[in-house]
Amino acid sequence: MNSSVKVFIADDNELIKQGISSWLRGVQGYKLVAKASFWDEFVEKSKLQKYLIVISTIQWIQNEGRTDFKDYMKQNPSIKYIVIFNNLEVQNISELLQLGIKGFISNSTTKDEFIQALDKVHEGNHYFSSTIFQSSFSEIELGMEAGDKENASHLTNREGEVLEMISHGLTTKEIATRLDISKRTVDGHRARLLSKIGVKNTAGLVRYALGHKVLKDD
Repeated sequence: MNSSVKVFIADDNELIKQGISSWLRGVQGYKLVAKASFWDEFVEKSKLQKYLIVISTIQWIQNEGRTDFKDYMKQNPSIKYIVIFNNLEVQNISELLQLGIKGFISNSTTKDEFIQALDKVHEGNHYFSSTIFQSSFSEIELGMEAGDKENASHLTNREGEVLEMISHGLTTKEIATRLDISKRTVDGHRARLLSKIGVKNTAGLVRYALGHKVLKDD
């Protein structure tokens, strides 16, 4: 990275803020530029400070942001948001993906995984903590269409591989390299996945992958 990516921590948990602050001081390419404990404070500082990544606990968003958070995400589409969770409900994942949340890390995340999450989210990809893959997901909890289960059987092995890699946050170039195929071919698989599964974007593919246990813990 040529310049540091600016990070904003928005949370009322001092332990979370101090822990992340400490980690960020030792991570090359990222710089903590602001912290806020309350929603109004976050909004005011957001007007004064430029930043690219925001980190909060899901509890803070639910308690402080409420309906304002949805408006914030719509008004700031370039902001990459990472949420920290303890016991994350599957429904929360679906809702937050629809809002545009990019990263999901647990409160037991290691520093190495935290850095990986920062890198993936900064690149514009989704990142899911490995603990998410240890949970049991159902199509009903994720709000899937009844026909989705049938669609799963229609995916080819290669489409399943591409879906898993997309959901793990790999870029088109990274997928092409791993599978030894062209980027155009990867784009073709992505288009067919969107059509077969019946979703409009990557967030929909991720929700589908979680619901059908396509993802595997690395």
